[in-house]
Amino acid sequence: MRECNTTKPTVTIAMSTYNRADLLPRAIDSILAQTFKDWQLIVVDDCSPDNTREIMAKYIGKDKRIYYRRNKENIGSGKSKNPVMIQSEGKYIAILDDDDWWTPTYLEKLVFALETYPDSPLAYSDIIRVDTGGNEFYWNCSKGKPFPNILPSATLMRGDTFRWLGGWDSENFCRGYHAEADYYVRVGGTSKFIHIAKPLVYATISPDAMSYNRRGNVEALLLLIKKHKGTFNHKELALYYTRVALHSIEGNMGNKRYFAKAILTYPFIPEAWSGLMLSMIHRKLFLRGYTRYRKVLGYPPAQEYE
Repeated sequence: MRECNTTKPTVTIAMSTYNRADLLPRAIDSILAQTFKDWQLIVVDDCSPDNTREIMAKYIGKDKRIYYRRNKENIGSGKSKNPVMIQSEGKYIAILDDDDWWTPTYLEKLVFALETYPDSPLAYSDIIRVDTGGNEFYWNCSKGKPFPNILPSATLMRGDTFRWLGGWDSENFCRGYHAEADYYVRVGGTSKFIHIAKPLVYATISPDAMSYNRRGNVEALLLLIKKHKGTFNHKELALYYTRVALHSIEGNMGNKRYFAKAILTYPFIPEAWSGLMLSMIHRKLFLRGYTRYRKVLGYPPAQEYE
């Protein structure tokens, strides 16, 4: 299939896909519907066993801005996208996950934001999260502890900055877990980012999404702490320890000692205290309290665990 040419589009869009031939067209069609037209899309097929190859053949036959690559083996989302983004020549780099889709003005508004503020390395928008039942949840991506919970599909990055920093650390952050958070730290922190407080992205809450793999998340969070411990202040570090404990207990992995570690690091984290007390009583009681906590914060419902 067609290889990437040497033209330099304003935006290079990287998408990795695996076994989602049923969802992939929706994502690509949302790119084709963009009001901003100077883009290049590179889809990396992570060795899908379904008919992804045939679907992509139709798209690249219709639009010369679309390119397709196929991995020889399944290596994960982060390792699939990272080389594409590093090798790209686009002024800006966007990411769209194969189960998400953009509103028509997504690129137009984020490109305008980075053109207006040339010192900012990244712009992002809010999202609408959609569960398997079609229920929609507004998500303010500036929320999150200690860093905003910015989804990759909702970001537009400055290409030169991304390439200069060597892209995501997808070697250490296995299969892409929290590689974007590591990048946020390396680029200087999210205070430099531009937040567009409008939902310009629809993000699917899939049962097989990476965010529901608690073991993968915990391992990546511990690596993030180890790598940037000297960069985080005491409150940020305590919040990360709290997240490690929450995910560990939610995934039935134990590790509630990280609640205590969070409290010793910075004692003014209510979630650490309440999590520690509930986890010492009973895990089901903890999960019930954690579900209510997510609801108060406006999170979509958590994945069910035994």
